[in-house]
Amino acid sequence: MHHDSVPRWSEEKDASGAVESFRIRKADGKQSIATVPIVFSSHENANYNHRAYLPIIVQDYTEQVDWYSLRVLYLDVTSTTEIVLGEDEEYYVCRLDPKYEDHLECLVSGPPISVFISYNSDDRLIVEPVYTLMSQMKPYVRPFIDSRMTPGDEWVKRLMEAMDKADMWILFLSAKGLGPGQDIEVQELRGRLMGGSASKIRVVPVLLDEQAQLPPLIPRQTVKGQ
Repeated sequence: MHHDSVPRWSEEKDASGAVESFRIRKADGKQSIATVPIVFSSHENANYNHRAYLPIIVQDYTEQVDWYSLRVLYLDVTSTTEIVLGEDEEYYVCRLDPKYEDHLECLVSGPPISVFISYNSDDRLIVEPVYTLMSQMKPYVRPFIDSRMTPGDEWVKRLMEAMDKADMWILFLSAKGLGPGQDIEVQELRGRLMGGSASKIRVVPVLLDEQAQLPPLIPRQTVKGQ
């Protein structure tokens, strides 16, 4: 579609087509998507000439007796517009694809927060969903849980590396007490806190029930589980 100063007949033609398009879209419940941009060649503002603009409805229309009220944003799509050869003439087509399903990678503003998750294996079914949720926060959060290690891994080495990198420890505590593995982890954490790393490590004990007990020398900033 090529517009020269957008004469009145063109405005009326476009308005009529837009109204008809919205009537059709309203009937079938689909969103109207434009692919043919407006390209000016003799606009009163020379900066708009030979650039492509895609009209986007930014406010829902209100149907009146014989007209529609629309608020339209014109998006500059020059960088994604190209010339296509039709049967009788050339025309412009915008290659923006609103149905594109892939997602952009998240921007990383800084290094991720490494989180070490400590728990009694008897509470695994409660803790695993928390790990899954935190995993969805990547690349901002990097959680570690021992249940994700495989039989071929060097368990002690992997655990020590995860502890060394941890900016935050989350201790899940319940009436079941500390399991054998968690007891070793808590002893390691206690040694680090007493050894001068207290200012570098954030500890968040999570009490899974009313009978949960906080281990000695662990900061008493707690979160009650539900």
